[in-house]
Amino acid sequence: MRDQGDGLVDVEFRLRPDRSIEYLRLWASSHRGVCNLICQYSTFWRWSTSKTVSFGTGYRSEAMAESLAYVLQNQSSFTNASPTINGQVQVHTPSEEQKKLAGQLVGAISRFRAVPMHVG
Repeated sequence: MRDQGDGLVDVEFRLRPDRSIEYLRLWASSHRGVCNLICQYSTFWRWSTSKTVSFGTGYRSEAMAESLAYVLQNQSSFTNASPTINGQVQVHTPSEEQKKLAGQLVGAISRFRAVPMHVG
């Protein structure tokens, strides 16, 4: 939400019985009650046969698309402790320290993905 400054991001999701992600949507809310779709991923909607992340109007981030694609393709590697199948998480504007840490984590993931892994 660089261009909008402060705001909230709502993460809406639904899990399958095996706890994998059935759909995921990120919504930007810069003013109370006004939400815009940032991006979405779904395994069951007709428009989502490619199983890739698609962006809403005015939003685009290759780094975000790559990071989300990595997480979605490697879901079994992450712990899912969510007690619910349908959920929503609201994310507030991060502090400067949180932004710095997030940048470091994304950089670490990028370096990790560059190394081929064999699971067996």
